Amino acid sequence: MKQQQRSGRTSRKPGGSPTADYAGLKRRLTAFAYDYILIAIYIGILASIGIAVYLNYGIVEPLFGNPVSSDVSAFVLLILPVILYFTWQEGSTRASTWGKRRVGLRVSAADGRPIGYGQAFMRSLLKLLPWQIGHTAVFQLINAGDAVPLWVYLLFVAAYGLAIVYLVALWRRPDHRTPYDVIAGTAVIQPIDAPPSPDTNHPSERKR
Repeated sequence: MKQQQRSGRTSRKPGGSPTADYAGLKRRLTAFAYDYILIAIYIGILASIGIAVYLNYGIVEPLFGNPVSSDVSAFVLLILPVILYFTWQEGSTRASTWGKRRVGLRVSAADGRPIGYGQAFMRSLLKLLPWQIGHTAVFQLINAGDAVPLWVYLLFVAAYGLAIVYLVALWRRPDHRTPYDVIAGTAVIQPIDAPPSPDTNHPSERKR
């Protein structure tokens, strides 16, 4: 037990599987850092296209003319594609994003079975909810002028508070499942005694 704790693993197994264990804070944050490299590249490409369109056509007002249109545009152009990326990767047979594959992690159902695109979408939507709330707060703040409504500040509190709750749950829960994992019925696992590989079978499908 002590040896498992020192290695960052818990003694509990997803679905009672002898071939996988719950992934801890360090590995999951490392996986997200890798994925954020891809997100940052996408943001850079999106920003370059936006600047080019603005300089050549001046099309800004329809997309970012008010807080509501700005919020919708940011969601459709930035957040939704990221949600769909996580959904596509984690709902597929690989059950992992590029970042998770780099550190040997997979997403499974709480009982160890594979998940589908529905669960993957729910997980990704809730995972990135603080990001969306933060965008809403920023666009409202920019357009509020001198008199900023209290509810705008509450949005910032909600965005940061929810992100902190996610991190605390990831750190403190024995199974390291965040609230979005619990709601979506998912868990992030790492195969035991198996090399990190996109072709690694799901723990419920592997033979002992």
